[in-house]
Amino acid sequence: MRSPAAAAATPWCSVPVTITYPEPPRASPRAPFPVIAVIAPLIAAVVIGAIIRSPYVLVFAALSPIIAVASALESRRAARRHAREEDQRFAFECAATEHAIERAHRDETERAFATPPGDGGSVVGAAPGASTIAGSAPTVDAHPEQSVRERLRALHARAARNPRLPVRVPPGPVEVHGSGFIAERLRARLGDHAVPDGSPSDGRARTTISVSGLARLDIVLPGGERVAADAVVSYLADEEARNARARAAALPERCEWAAARDGQSTPGLAVGLGAAGTVTLDLITDGPHVLVGGATGSGKSEFLRALALSAAADPGAWSVLYVDFKGGATFQDLAELPSTVGVITDLDAVLATRALTSLQAEIERRERVLARERVRDIAQLASGLSRLLIVVDEYAALVATHPALQAVFSDLSARGRSLGIHLVLCTQRPSGVVHDTVAVNCAIRVLFRTTDAADARALLGGDAPSVAAAPRGRAVIRTSEQLLAAQIGLVTPADIAAVASAASSARADPPWAPVLPSELSPTQPEVVDGWRHSRAEGGLLVGLIDDVAAQRWSAASWHPRRDGALAILGCSGSGRTTALAQLAAEARQVGWKATLLPHSLADAHQVLTDIATGSAASSQPQLLLVDGLADLIDAESPEHATQLLTQLDAALRALHRRGGGAAVAVGTASSAGRLLAGRFGARLQLRALDHDDHHASGAPRGEHNDRAPAGRGWWRGQPVQVVQPTQSLPPALVPRIRTVGSEPVIAVVSANPDRSLEALRASCPRPVRGVPLAAFVDAASRHDVRDGTLACVGHPDDWQRDWAALSHARREAVIAFDGCDMSDLRALVSARIQPPPIDQRDLWVIEPGGGSTPEVLRARWSPPSSDVAH
Repeated sequence: MRSPAAAAATPWCSVPVTITYPEPPRASPRAPFPVIAVIAPLIAAVVIGAIIRSPYVLVFAALSPIIAVASALESRRAARRHAREEDQRFAFECAATEHAIERAHRDETERAFATPPGDGGSVVGAAPGASTIAGSAPTVDAHPEQSVRERLRALHARAARNPRLPVRVPPGPVEVHGSGFIAERLRARLGDHAVPDGSPSDGRARTTISVSGLARLDIVLPGGERVAADAVVSYLADEEARNARARAAALPERCEWAAARDGQSTPGLAVGLGAAGTVTLDLITDGPHVLVGGATGSGKSEFLRALALSAAADPGAWSVLYVDFKGGATFQDLAELPSTVGVITDLDAVLATRALTSLQAEIERRERVLARERVRDIAQLASGLSRLLIVVDEYAALVATHPALQAVFSDLSARGRSLGIHLVLCTQRPSGVVHDTVAVNCAIRVLFRTTDAADARALLGGDAPSVAAAPRGRAVIRTSEQLLAAQIGLVTPADIAAVASAASSARADPPWAPVLPSELSPTQPEVVDGWRHSRAEGGLLVGLIDDVAAQRWSAASWHPRRDGALAILGCSGSGRTTALAQLAAEARQVGWKATLLPHSLADAHQVLTDIATGSAASSQPQLLLVDGLADLIDAESPEHATQLLTQLDAALRALHRRGGGAAVAVGTASSAGRLLAGRFGARLQLRALDHDDHHASGAPRGEHNDRAPAGRGWWRGQPVQVVQPTQSLPPALVPRIRTVGSEPVIAVVSANPDRSLEALRASCPRPVRGVPLAAFVDAASRHDVRDGTLACVGHPDDWQRDWAALSHARREAVIAFDGCDMSDLRALVSARIQPPPIDQRDLWVIEPGGGSTPEVLRARWSPPSSDVAH
């Protein structure tokens, strides 16, 4: 039977209202035509014209009717404007009244459903019924417009009939016909009043309810009256929401986590107190994931701590990873619990990126374990894997900083149940932040205080109760089975200490390898293993790679024969020299000869020339080490720098042909970019100057760390730490330099002839006989070697004036250029040759018979006791 009587207002419902209808449009009074205003001026004009005897006065009399007509037209225009404004007002007020009727009907429906039947009957459905909000009908018969009369009557008719009021059946047996979910819910609601279909009568009048396939109820009351109503499901959700709000109003405004957990009687993780006692969340059955929303200061962090501490109480079954992008203070005191595998914060971007990237590797590792054991779910494993609880505070900040993690969390949410990975994602407004592919797998929803009803509906559903005025720590929790209110338990230091003392001392294994230390000793087991791996493959161990994808450290090996020359990039203090020393130590271990290029441009050029020509080759494979190539290049002239690079390329090719290699500490990528193109097959990128320099080196974009320790860098796109060598760099290689002084005939071109002649006499083991340029040709033709050394020393200008002596010297004598510049050399040779760079104590030497383009060698005066081979 229908019983839509309104009940007294409850704390959760609005006060009953009576609808006030809009006033019909008011007609504008119509102004009459101003006849007197037209006639009076005409009479006055005639009188005045007769007095002054002027017919022109009658012209002004014609203005009177014109003004009167204009006034009449203006009045009609104002009347039309007034009518439009009244129509707009009436339409707006009608729309507002319709919204008011809807709200009043909702409140009336809620009051009616919340009012228990006075006769002990039961509410079984909902149907339209007479409403108490309509009030008296508006008086519209006198209004001239039919559309206005119909609109007001329609509003009154709509207000007079509530589309959804409870349908109650009287006390007594009720026979429910039908099957399915709706019928079963209806029988459960009627309880003892429900009697089996077709059971014998006990003499009492029965009510029969037939459930149709269209979710409609056909009710036949004991007196034979038939009533049609909506199915029971249409109002049970509202009733559950009201009951949840009523229970929430009875909860304490504060509770302790320990007190809530002491009363735990059901499986799951205890988080607080509800109307029925301890509230637990069973992530395995109801989850696997949890989505938490609410305003700042509403108690979200307390919920995360309570849930995590309940998991920490069983470290054998759970391990917990905390992700706190609010600075790390939320979980700081939980970090030392045995179940904690790590705390990731936004304060260390490099560490956060590493740890979060490891989650994908953890998915793959768990998949391999399940495949190896031939099971589909972690619950089927006998042992070996604990469930991983990933607690994320401020998920919005996390994905804003690391957008690529949206895909990782989507993958985790989809496969987490079988792999034993459970997400707890907390943010102020999950709607629009948590992707749909993640939210759809979060079966447990927790809502804290929020001022936006749309946020509540998005998180909990359309029947979400209001929590706008809820105290701190008050939450509404929805699972697949129920909607309940809870007061979240506060975690105290005593609670953490109690869990820590009761738990096992063995810590849970993190889903990643430990962070690479700032120093790696050659005796560390991981370094020894890496050395063996590199040795087996014929490479040289540079350091250890932080292989995030494999959740381990692996060897960073350089294979000179396969990879080519190695460029070491980095700023000052980044560990470039340390890396060279490590490679030198590795080379000696495998039987290579490690040589260091001298820092002098002249010596470096000579060493590279010797390596390229093979004069410095040995029976052992050779590793050439270059420390500071960019500094060496920048300190010299462009011509000498280009010459040195040409010699370097030739030396690199020669070393590769002989089975050796070269490791070059280039400098920063910004300053040495031109040195890298096509010259090196491998790169070790150490700490860069800034983000631009980091990117220019080829290291992963966005991974620059200006606080990285010496030796920390990137090897083939992965983080690496260079091993700290036990030995320093080998001494610089001493170049083979030609000596001058023991030749039988020497021609010296010198800017200071007297000083050069003294230097020659001091270095020559035999007597030196000096001759002037004019006598040089005759003296050289008669000179006997047994007479000692014949020397002709002259200024460059003097040699240019005596071309006969210069031509004879180029054919028959060694020519030494002492203290001359390149222009003097080129002028005397008459060719644009490129001499090697020399130091202040060095000479340029041309051997006799060199032709039109002779080779210029670097040389020095021989010491008196020198036995160095020429």
